[in-house]
Amino acid sequence: MEIDLPSVDDLKYQRNQRSEGDPSNSEIMMVKLRYKKPDGQKSQLIEQPILHMATMFENTSDNFRFSAAVAEFGMLLRQSKYTGDATYSHAAALARGAKGEDSEGYRAEFIRFSDMVIHGIIHHPIHGSTNRHACSRHPVINPH
Repeated sequence: MEIDLPSVDDLKYQRNQRSEGDPSNSEIMMVKLRYKKPDGQKSQLIEQPILHMATMFENTSDNFRFSAAVAEFGMLLRQSKYTGDATYSHAAALARGAKGEDSEGYRAEFIRFSDMVIHGIIHHPIHGSTNRHACSRHPVINPH
């Protein structure tokens, strides 16, 4: 019994398939999406190349920088082994500088919360309520 399987696209990003003058060198991946309308019989293919575009961190959007601040803060809370030289002070400063539009006040609330951690208002369950939260890499919020 033979099964008719759909074909697989040829590999696109192999070194031996691209030349230095090829404009596709800036592509880092290709996103392909197929969809079919509810009453349709045939699917439609959408292809969108994703290009490598280096952007300096300070030139990214407020949303991008604020989300990076929240991620840094969360990694510190979870005591991630990937925090590097991250600190609560850095995360708070980054969030403060990227507050941008905040019509619901959630960003301001996050900044207030991070300041409470930095100033020891929220207690660390292991180290107690000291002011070293500003430079400590691994304090955890005490839920009590």
